[in-house]
Amino acid sequence: MRVTLCQPPSTYLLGGRSMPPLGILYLAAWLRKSGHDVDILDLAGIDDWQAEISRHQLNCDWFGISCTTPQYADAKRIMSYLHQVGYTFPIIVGGIHLTSLVKNAKEFDFLQKDGFDSYVIGEGYHAVTKLCTDLQEGRLSHVYSEPILNDVNDLPFAARDLIDIHSYKYTLGDVPTTTHYTQYGCPYACQYCESPLSGSFTVRAMHPDRVAAEVKQVRDDFGIYGSMFFDDEMNLDKKRMIGICEKIAELEDITWRGFVVTAKFDKEIAQACKRSGCYEIASGIESGSPTILKNIRKPATVDINRRFIRTAKQAGLRVKGFFIIGLPGESWSTVKESDKFLESLKQEGNPLDDLDCSILQVYKGAPIYLNPLDIEFNRDWEEKAYYKSEPGVYENLVQVRTKAMTKYDLIAARNLLEQKYKKPNWMYDYTGRKDMDKIYERADVAESIRYAEKKLAEV
Repeated sequence: MRVTLCQPPSTYLLGGRSMPPLGILYLAAWLRKSGHDVDILDLAGIDDWQAEISRHQLNCDWFGISCTTPQYADAKRIMSYLHQVGYTFPIIVGGIHLTSLVKNAKEFDFLQKDGFDSYVIGEGYHAVTKLCTDLQEGRLSHVYSEPILNDVNDLPFAARDLIDIHSYKYTLGDVPTTTHYTQYGCPYACQYCESPLSGSFTVRAMHPDRVAAEVKQVRDDFGIYGSMFFDDEMNLDKKRMIGICEKIAELEDITWRGFVVTAKFDKEIAQACKRSGCYEIASGIESGSPTILKNIRKPATVDINRRFIRTAKQAGLRVKGFFIIGLPGESWSTVKESDKFLESLKQEGNPLDDLDCSILQVYKGAPIYLNPLDIEFNRDWEEKAYYKSEPGVYENLVQVRTKAMTKYDLIAARNLLEQKYKKPNWMYDYTGRKDMDKIYERADVAESIRYAEKKLAEV
């Protein structure tokens, strides 16, 4: 069959064309392995997507859209536009947003009211091949929810040839970089995260040989020497992690970045990362408060996170930490604990090389959606269900409050921590935007920082 898979616009990203749509590229490869012809309509970073659709001249037996929560409104607009201009092929939608609605939130109204011909719930590999078979036999189910792929080593390499891979601008240092997976799934139950939903907490890992083979193929076929591994955590299996490092080291000229779980990171892994060309290792630290880490069921403690940072830095690695403001139990006291934690890293000579400090966004697939503890949040927030790390943009996107902190408190705390501990001029380095060089000197942002400093001084 002829299939077109669509990546909707990604308005929630600072740069709309930084990370290629890896999910649908693997789906496309899987469909091609099964004998189907596949095309990609890549609308990432395109404002006038209607013109792009017109230019594309679609010719397919069915049209599939994969979307996150903030992309779902655009997915519906794309469907309406396709109908408006006369296309009659079935339009199918899938992705983590729909999976969250069904599997966690138990919300089903969208199945009847949103107007798509069919919905894919859960992982899409077996669903899309069954969908093709059904259409060839003259039928189409309203919902497809198929078992997950047991062995991800069966996946062909992502079909990166179907997009303009070089139009995506993401680098590690000055090395052009693209995205990879080495495993699917996560065994943990962090209360703010919906990631485990896509695979029912089942971890399925690629063999180091398989990982290195795809990295080599991307290097040889596309001239891209940087690899960004997008697993939730690469180091669940220490032997496999070190095996990946060894295989990448054999390629000799690869630069890479990945995420780890701090409790399973040690000196041996750190040294293997360094030997294999690791540019940066990153992890979700989330908070410097023991209370917050306990509330969100994070598989780490403050001491474990400190040890991770120290171990990685001593091996010569860059380390990035991700923090969230507004988690259950957040107060000015817990913010001060995070401030003290970050300051202590500097004092002991192991400061983070980079950090992102975001404000909590509650998604319907996260446990916290059903059990919010002391958090209040807007439950119908789909079109604004994202966060941009740019003061002046995100104020109208914040949807949460805690018992002890207002929306403005959270914004002020976030601004203070990132201004104090993030590398100066980071926005220019990331996007080339010179107008962001002095963002924290802007009157409203500077005032929020002074407010946060005053609040911390009162604790």
